[in-house]
Amino acid sequence: MKEELVKKYVGDMQGLKREVEGFKQRFNWGIPNKQEPELVTHESVIFFFSIIYKYLVFENVPAFMSGKGLDAVIRHEDEIINVEFERFSSNLLNPKHHSDEEIAECSLLVCWEDNSRKKHDCWKHIDVFELGHFWEETG
Repeated sequence: MKEELVKKYVGDMQGLKREVEGFKQRFNWGIPNKQEPELVTHESVIFFFSIIYKYLVFENVPAFMSGKGLDAVIRHEDEIINVEFERFSSNLLNPKHHSDEEIAECSLLVCWEDNSRKKHDCWKHIDVFELGHFWEETG
C-alpha cells in the first residue's frame, strides 16, 4: 500500500499496530494471509476495517448502505467519502456488482488485497486502502 495513503487515513499508527498484534495473538487461528485468501470474505473486510477504525482519521461512524450501490459513507474533514468494501481490489471492476456510475462515485476502496496492478482510467480517482498490508506488516 502506498505510504501516502497510510499517512492520509491513519491517525495513530502505533495504536493500529498494537490493535492488530493483539487481535492476531488472541485469534491466531483465524487470521488470513496471502496463502489463505479463502478466509477473507466481503463481510470480514468490513469486520477488520471496524477493528482498526478508531485509529483512522474519520470523524463519524460509517453510514452503511443497504441494497445496491456503494457500501458506506464516511466523513473526512469537510469531505464526504463514498466507500466500497471488497475482498480483492479487482472485484470493483466486476460489472455484475458495480456500474460505471458507482465506480465514478466511489472515492475509497477498502480491500483485503490490492491485486489490481493495472488500474483502469475510470477509477484512478479512488484511494485503495489495503487492510492485509497491516496484518502482514505486524509480527
